[in-house]
Amino acid sequence: MIDISGSMDTNNRMTNAKNGAKTFVNLIASGAAVNPNFTTKIGLIKFGTNATVVTTPTTNYASLITAINGLSANGGNTNFGSPIDAAISYFYSNDTQANGREQYIVLLSDGEPTVGSGAMTPTEWALNRANDAKARDIGLYTIALDLSDVGVEMLAHISASTYLNRAWNLSTATQETTFSSTYPASKAVDGSRAGNTYSSTANSTTTPRWEVNLGQSIKIDSIKVWNRVAANSAETSNARVWIKT
Repeated sequence: MIDISGSMDTNNRMTNAKNGAKTFVNLIASGAAVNPNFTTKIGLIKFGTNATVVTTPTTNYASLITAINGLSANGGNTNFGSPIDAAISYFYSNDTQANGREQYIVLLSDGEPTVGSGAMTPTEWALNRANDAKARDIGLYTIALDLSDVGVEMLAHISASTYLNRAWNLSTATQETTFSSTYPASKAVDGSRAGNTYSSTANSTTTPRWEVNLGQSIKIDSIKVWNRVAANSAETSNARVWIKT
């Protein structure tokens, strides 16, 4: 799956994407040339505002190279959910799992999703389809092309089919006081949900104020707070969350 949205028309991104895709196809083709029983099929989906199946999975690698050469950035938006959905639909309409074939999706993009579906935000739509692929045992890999840290993290979470933690890695956490140097404010946003202060997987402060700065304007769909579990879990009773913009 190759992104053909408008931003792909800058910094040679489209050219680099096409060259990378062709290298991948040629590697698969070289394996087929050595082993006649090598029957790995590759398809091509392009996506911007919408998704289009350019070539259904095939062993005609020469036709794939031609299709890749014909791609160009069309100036649209970025829709991650629809190409994943199109791949899932193809796999199951053709019953490839029943034929013993493993199924994989590779999505290449230079941006974050900007197109949702119905009531779902762009991120929710992408993760909805990614989670569906995972539930159906379809491998999902993502490739970030010339992306910011935020975009790279987004693609990593889509590949892992998990919800995106905006506070993790890209933020700065502070607290009014620190109970011990073992429990810095950053422990609360290190990605761990264990909540056990005694194994240093949670933070501890002697006063109630703790703050995280995301460092940039980011859309937030929900806020989840994971409490301490080892002891004094009631310390967060009646806690309040304030959002400052």
